[in-house]
Amino acid sequence: MDDRASAPVVGKAMEVAVLVVFVGLVSAALFGSVVPTYRTAAGAEVGERALVAVAGQIEEAARTPDEVIDRRVAISLPRTIRGETYAVRATTTNGTPTLVLDHANAAIGGETALAVPPRVAGVNGTLRSGASPTVTVTRRPDGRFEVRLQ
Repeated sequence: MDDRASAPVVGKAMEVAVLVVFVGLVSAALFGSVVPTYRTAAGAEVGERALVAVAGQIEEAARTPDEVIDRRVAISLPRTIRGETYAVRATTTNGTPTLVLDHANAAIGGETALAVPPRVAGVNGTLRSGASPTVTVTRRPDGRFEVRLQ
């Protein structure tokens, strides 16, 4: 019987086949559910932090000295969140200036109120990631300031 010489080769081939199938199944399970869920959770956290950081930068820009007529401040934003560009827009909620993060993924977003001085008449506009976002603070004829996101 000359079949004994092929038994170790067949055994090793079976071990490799089982290993390849196992790695394939684990990879499919991870990339099918675990990894996208993690990316979304991490993206939501990055979005929340970016929104708070932008709010702080806008609040700091709004504290313009009275003698300043026009002020432009560059805003630092992450270029993408979860691989997608996004926007931070200004709105007013119950008379309070508010920032809203808009993202293609519905699980990533949020809003935060701005703490600006009473002499700020309004905050409006939109900051887009991937561009060179700035905040312009301009004094109006009545002495109050207008904050524009662009």
